[in-house]
Amino acid sequence: MAGDEVCVLCGIRPDGGPTWLCDSPKRHAALIAREICDAGAVDLAYDDVRATLANALSIHYLNAFPGDPRLAVEPDPDGDTDCIAIGYFGANGRYRPCTHHVGERHPPGDDVAVRRVSQCIGGATFGLVVRFVDGVRQEAVAKSQCGTGAGIGACNVWAHANCYAYLEAWLDCASAPRMGRMLPIRALSLASELYEICASREETRAPDRGHMPCIDYGGTLDAFMDITYQDYILGCRQGSRSIVQALRAGLRDEELVSAIAGDCRLWMFVRPDIWPLATPDAIFSDMAISSDFAPQPQSLFAAIPLELLPLLLQHLDLQDIFALAYTCKALSAGILDRATLAHTLRLAMSNLRSSLHWLPPVPSLREEWDAACEAMCTWLPPAALAGFISETKLELDTQQQPADGQTGNMADADESLLSTSTTPLPTLPLLHPAFPVVPFLRACAQSVSMRARRRRWQIIKQWDVLFADYRTKGYQNNRFCHDGCLHLE
Repeated sequence: MAGDEVCVLCGIRPDGGPTWLCDSPKRHAALIAREICDAGAVDLAYDDVRATLANALSIHYLNAFPGDPRLAVEPDPDGDTDCIAIGYFGANGRYRPCTHHVGERHPPGDDVAVRRVSQCIGGATFGLVVRFVDGVRQEAVAKSQCGTGAGIGACNVWAHANCYAYLEAWLDCASAPRMGRMLPIRALSLASELYEICASREETRAPDRGHMPCIDYGGTLDAFMDITYQDYILGCRQGSRSIVQALRAGLRDEELVSAIAGDCRLWMFVRPDIWPLATPDAIFSDMAISSDFAPQPQSLFAAIPLELLPLLLQHLDLQDIFALAYTCKALSAGILDRATLAHTLRLAMSNLRSSLHWLPPVPSLREEWDAACEAMCTWLPPAALAGFISETKLELDTQQQPADGQTGNMADADESLLSTSTTPLPTLPLLHPAFPVVPFLRACAQSVSMRARRRRWQIIKQWDVLFADYRTKGYQNNRFCHDGCLHLE
């Protein structure tokens, strides 16, 4: 069976991240123990550190454990593994190349097929084609092969369905889409351009892995650990900070698994669509700055007019916003003001270049939008929540009523690759006047799911560069059919 191939937009295999800790517990325990002891990070003998790490790593299977960041998310058995397959699919779902030329030539992107697929059956081969008709999920047995194995020479490409929706929503490229080469001449779709970019780079997708060599996926590829499967989380380890802290705290053996997962950045493989729920501690936490500040001169930044703060804050990450707020009392009062941060979010939602544009849900992903609304509703005060629900219900009922002379459910919305419902989207509670923006953003800054979501945003920003280069300069390597040759078929 073929090994794992990864999504070109996030660097994770179709069915999710690693399921094992490592392949050789004793060997890896010795390496980590030597690293820790040589640095003098703990007051323990090397043999003791090695033995307790070996016991922790001997669990092998990365099942749920105390502190597992994946415990905070609920799996969706229908939609979690859905992907988008793009390309030319012939008999048995195989790649259908061009036959007009001697040598390797590929069909251009003009007429690529775009499928929602599921049930990966090895490598990048999917066994089901998925459609949503009038909001009802329909599955048909049909193979779609998007593999890059040696000798395949295929251009078919795939991405997770949510990652493809993020590309649609977050792509920031000022240049117009490229025009196709087949009559009638028309602008290429996003799927067509993605297909051509992946096939025309000097460094095409990596064989048997499927990733783009020019994209930094942030470490997810390290989980392969020189095998054909993205199985081992220990390959993603960066340092031993969490392990050292756990050892100093007296944790031993299996109690170290959570710390090991922390150093191995297991958060990268957490679902990116779980917004934090409100808790009493989060809502009523004391946001005041300590009064123990040493006297300091008034900073020029603190003198910025309040109306300009949102224009600046929208370009900072969440952690940087709170770090800046806690540098002095004057900045805290201005930044941690509900009106300031609410205005910042409104600006970010309409600005593709804002560092916070990734925070709201994507409208084309209905389940994601509904999940965000449900989580955000937990932050509203009871009185405000009741009014919000009533207003939202009235708004949705009004939107669903057909205009005079029309029937409900317009045909354009009956079938979609990404949207799974034809009903209007509810308003985000995030925009409600009573929404507690400051504690919510603090919770988002601490959320592993939101951290995983921001990682995908950072990868899409790398694709901004590829799309701009493709639209302005053309192909790095033209491997496609000559103009119009497909019309000869």
